[in-house]
Amino acid sequence: MNRRVQFLSSKSMLIRAVLIIIACGIIGLLVNAFHPQKVRLGFHRPDSSATGAQEDDSTGEQLQVTRIDRSQLKSLLAGPDIVLLDARIPEAYIAGHIPDAINIPWDMLGEYYSALNSIPREIGIITYCDGPPCETAEQLAMELKKLNFQKVLLYYDGLDDWKAAREEIREGPEHGE
Repeated sequence: MNRRVQFLSSKSMLIRAVLIIIACGIIGLLVNAFHPQKVRLGFHRPDSSATGAQEDDSTGEQLQVTRIDRSQLKSLLAGPDIVLLDARIPEAYIAGHIPDAINIPWDMLGEYYSALNSIPREIGIITYCDGPPCETAEQLAMELKKLNFQKVLLYYDGLDDWKAAREEIREGPEHGE
């Protein structure tokens, strides 16, 4: 009989522990849902739709960045008033980049604010990185939108697509230094 009581008390303690864990999880999710700086739950991988969207933390507005393909990129680069930004790390940029691209790595963006401020806000800016998922270029594009650049585009397929089409690649620091 004593073993049965012990088993039941162990079982009830286990059930109570599980219920406490579940309650804590629910409370945590509720707090997160109503917190102004909520933690994003799950893994978000950008899809290949026509636009990337993100909410501006300061205004709550939905920011949109239009994605372009290689033919659109080539057409835009042939015209005036376009700046092409490579969002990859300097080592990757030096190893190979699209001609005339300027290296502004997303993770070093703070070091480039003065250079960005010299670019007129109405000029067209295209960002790119290696290729899907092109998160660093998308983050750079969103930050440029927050800095009030009006014409920001994202070459989402990136350098991988450019290389696959056997387009010209430049090596070295060029504009990146």
